[in-house]
Amino acid sequence: MTAPAASGQPLTEEEALDRMRAGHPYLLALRLAVREAEAEARERGLLANPTVGYTREDIGLASDDFLLF
Repeated sequence: MTAPAASGQPLTEEEALDRMRAGHPYLLALRLAVREAEAEARERGLLANPTVGYTREDIGLASDDFLLF
């Protein structure tokens, strides 16, 4: 509880709105959705993690080495 509510003083309009904004589940869900969308947008701008592979083929007398990116 804030000091005005604890001391019995009425809340100001701004304090009441701040409490409503902080604790309203729908507004919290919207804030989280915005954060998720921002994170996805940042992720789309990043380069993918590089991968490297190596294979070897050995057929009879000939063998081939391949480096894959």
